Amino acid sequence: MRRIGPSAVVVALLLSACGPSSRLEVETNSGGVLDCPSETILYAMVDGDSSKPGATTPLEEAAAWIGGEFLPDGIPSIESESGNGAIVVVVDFDGNRVGRVLMVHHETGWFVQSTAACG
Repeated sequence: MRRIGPSAVVVALLLSACGPSSRLEVETNSGGVLDCPSETILYAMVDGDSSKPGATTPLEEAAAWIGGEFLPDGIPSIESESGNGAIVVVVDFDGNRVGRVLMVHHETGWFVQSTAACG
């Protein structure tokens, strides 16, 4: 009978932890979809001061929020833009959609209106 040493067990455990994580497609309250580890989505409404200068582009404003309290680290891209609104999606470094940012454009620039992120 062949015995497995402790180092083989450690390697097996490490390899199982490195496999793809299970993600669920979860619909946000604005109709978008995130790839989350659970069905929990955290929302934040933002009351920005539109009397002050906003960002030049939706991506510029959204990027300032990534990695902070409301949005996880990732890469922002514009999902849609029309009129005075835009939606920015944040994709993590594994390709999962982990955050969405609803943007609004005022005379003074672009501002975050609300965020949704995997909880």
